[in-house]
Amino acid sequence: NMAPTLTCGKCNQIILERADLEVMFYCKDGRNVHIAVKPEREIFVRKNALMVFVNVATINDGGDQKPKIAKTFAKSEDVMCKNCRNFIGAVGPWGPDTHGTSQSIVTFGRDMISLCGVPPIKKTHSKKAPKFPDIVASQVEWHELERRDNQSFFSLVQNEDGNGEMKPCQIVPLVPSVPLVLPQQNNSMGEMVHNFGWFTAGELSVQKDDGSDRNVEHSSSSDLCSITKTVPRNYQVKAFCEVLLRNMIVVMPTGTGKTLLAALLIKKMKMLNPEHMGLFVVDRIPLVFQQADYL
Repeated sequence: NMAPTLTCGKCNQIILERADLEVMFYCKDGRNVHIAVKPEREIFVRKNALMVFVNVATINDGGDQKPKIAKTFAKSEDVMCKNCRNFIGAVGPWGPDTHGTSQSIVTFGRDMISLCGVPPIKKTHSKKAPKFPDIVASQVEWHELERRDNQSFFSLVQNEDGNGEMKPCQIVPLVPSVPLVLPQQNNSMGEMVHNFGWFTAGELSVQKDDGSDRNVEHSSSSDLCSITKTVPRNYQVKAFCEVLLRNMIVVMPTGTGKTLLAALLIKKMKMLNPEHMGLFVVDRIPLVFQQADYL
């Protein structure tokens, strides 16, 4: 059997080594079939696949200074082979319609890639030529690739036993049934309880809501080393104590440890709430990977 790879149709560079895990055939309306990245695998593919995502579809072809500009078709990004910079796909609103808008998905041009050993399939407008849905159904090499439609687009996940079968995913409620444990809260007797746990060494003066000072215990360097590889500075420890005591916005210059502070808070809240999930929000895709690597 041919390896389930996805390769560039121009230079034969392997883009995805396990196309059977990353790629699906998505049929949106019963007629159009897309070769698309599975939505649950998009972050992994963007980070690890040998392809480049670009917002402006231009290529400088050697000595030719006139760029080749591809048609947009409402797409937001072009996908290029990392080796030869040939266009192999695009990112656009071709997924299921939700709340009046279409889900953005990563798709590959059937005439730009080789999939599971099947060479690129040229597009034709001839009425006698087989339609792509019929080609998908007839290609033996593609029988192992998953098919999804609007109903199953987000609802299938791989079985944990790794046997290749798919099962409906479990929808996690937005509001967990387990109550949230806060670093500081009232107990059943109405008394204020500190859940700082490993804050054991010394005291640190922080401000109350009314502007007056109060002393709270803070951790030693050895205590903090148990949850982070970086030893926080004194001002970072003080900021950490503040965010444990109340909701607040932390304003700090670039490079002074805002991400470390967020990581400490997420770690502490996870220790107090093992059944809950933390959410780190950023405003740009590159920051997703940057902060994920740090965390």
